[in-house]
Amino acid sequence: MLSSAASAESAFRSGCEPAPLAESWLPYALAFTLNILAAFAGALGIRLGGTNAYSGVAEERPWLGDGRAPEPADIARAVRLCRAITAAAAIGAAAAVMITGRAARAIGEEAR
Repeated sequence: MLSSAASAESAFRSGCEPAPLAESWLPYALAFTLNILAAFAGALGIRLGGTNAYSGVAEERPWLGDGRAPEPADIARAVRLCRAITAAAAIGAAAAVMITGRAARAIGEEAR
């Protein structure tokens, strides 16, 4: 997480105005992301986290899940899971639009 001074300096160099609330929602966004990663780890029966290296800098991350260590084949499984979740969400959203659209039309017809 960047400090306010680093954020302002970065914004100044890029010619953008700093987003003052960005840092206030960042911890919540990270917590939400960890929940999603933990759900994926559990669904796939794997363990994620531990020591990761980003640009040569090692970072210790919390362990998520209690399964086995991931293998290359788990990438394809994760993609299939993601596609299934996306399809289910799209179907649910379409159904919600259809249901609420019908309800709105019915309310509009009753008002006449």
